[in-house]
Amino acid sequence: SNRALAIAGRDLVLDALGVTAPAPESMIGSMASIPLPDDPSPAGDPLDRLSEALHRKHGIEVPVPAWRRSPERLLRLSAQQYNSLGDVGALAAALVVELQRERSTHLTS
Repeated sequence: SNRALAIAGRDLVLDALGVTAPAPESMIGSMASIPLPDDPSPAGDPLDRLSEALHRKHGIEVPVPAWRRSPERLLRLSAQQYNSLGDVGALAAALVVELQRERSTHLTS
């Protein structure tokens, strides 16, 4: 059930962000990585601002590590028995809001 949720959740977030899957379903266990737009203003801060905003503003805890090198990053979606597809839907909606906020903040800076 964790794998099924990881796949369904990954697909939901990919659709919300308009991103293509970086790996086939056959490579997914209970965790999936989702590429995110580059950080518009990387500061070398060990605490990713997107991860912090998701936690502070939306109550969502999800790691957003650098991928290969900053400003590239990805979202690590981990499915557990206590998660639901509704939780992932809330994450997808919050990501859309926060990524848009990042872009607009960067453009006005």
